[in-house]
Amino acid sequence: MPADTTVPVSDEVWEALMRLKTRGDTFDDVLRRELGLDDDTLPPALDDAIAAWQPDKQIATGTARAALRDAVTWLAASDGAAKKAAIVDGAWPGEPSVDTWWGRAVRPGLAALAERGLVDRPTNKTYRIAEKEA
Repeated sequence: MPADTTVPVSDEVWEALMRLKTRGDTFDDVLRRELGLDDDTLPPALDDAIAAWQPDKQIATGTARAALRDAVTWLAASDGAAKKAAIVDGAWPGEPSVDTWWGRAVRPGLAALAERGLVDRPTNKTYRIAEKEA
C-alpha cells in the first residue's frame, strides 16, 4: 500500500485521534501506539532511550523517534552488524525521504544510542545492537 494512502474516518474517530496526538506526532505514530505495533519489540533500555531521545529541530520529534525505532527494531532482528544500505533496505518505510530519514533521524539517533552503550559500532560504517541489549 502506498505511504500516502488516504483512509476515510468518521468525525468521531478523527476527534479521538486528535485527542491522542501529541506535539510532534504523526497520525501514523498515534495509530502505531494505539494498535500496539511498537509494544514490547525492544528491550526496555532501548525503548526508554528512544522515547527520551531529542532529535534536532529540523525534523519532528515523533517522526524522528518512529524512524529510529524502525531502524533499531530491524537491527535487533538482523544478524550481526549492518551498514546504512542494509538498514535503509530493511527498515525505511518509504517516507520521509531517505536523506531525511537517515540523516536527520536514524544516523544521529543511532549515534546517541551508541554513546549510551546501547548500540555497537564495529566499524565507522556499521551498527548493531549491543550484546547486553540483544
